[in-house]
Amino acid sequence: MACLLLLAALILGVQPAPAEQRIDARGGKPLAVRIAADEPTLIAIEGRRIRKVWGAKNKAVLRPDTDSGQILIRPQGAWKQRAFSLFLKDNKGKIYTLVLTPAPIPSDTVILVPEPWKREQRDRRRAIDWEASQPYEKTLVELVRHMALSDKPAGYRIVAQSRRIDLWEEAELTLIAQYLGGNLDGEVYQLRNVSDKPMRLVEQEFYRPGVLAVSIEHLVLDPGQTTEIFLVTEAETDHE
Repeated sequence: MACLLLLAALILGVQPAPAEQRIDARGGKPLAVRIAADEPTLIAIEGRRIRKVWGAKNKAVLRPDTDSGQILIRPQGAWKQRAFSLFLKDNKGKIYTLVLTPAPIPSDTVILVPEPWKREQRDRRRAIDWEASQPYEKTLVELVRHMALSDKPAGYRIVAQSRRIDLWEEAELTLIAQYLGGNLDGEVYQLRNVSDKPMRLVEQEFYRPGVLAVSIEHLVLDPGQTTEIFLVTEAETDHE
């Protein structure tokens, strides 16, 4: 009977419905995602909304749905056959790095599954307690020290990144890690001097709205030399 049913399905051209891809997004590492090369793929985050998307310029057509907080993506041009990275930010402030690989498959739904929100809330309360356990200025210094040692303050979550930032022609700047805490967050960058002359860095050059402290490992870089830069910022967590 099973063989007869299978044969009937083949004759009628019945195809099983494609299963959605559920991807574990708890670790903060880049996520490998297979998407349709010639059809749109729906990307969503379980229990959250996508607030910001970048990295798809000239690589894919994006159609955000502001009501649902989801996006449709369809590769274009040569990127139908090449992998590329996409960055998402959800309404809780978490950033996801996706490595998208187009394939000859039908439209699909990709659901990213982040850390349970209750667990993140518990960790955030621990981070707030750590931040409040010492004077404000000392907290900023201690957070920088933890980042320099690749250490994690109580309640903080470390999210690995690999995102190039446009800065100057003479420098390559890459965000390599985020420290997500309570009322404070941290960012770790690697900067490389790609010019043929020495480069002098000034901490004030890396201030922007929301940045509370900047620390630079090496203020003078010879050609080809790299340094790490540590930023302490106001937390961007959204508690909607």
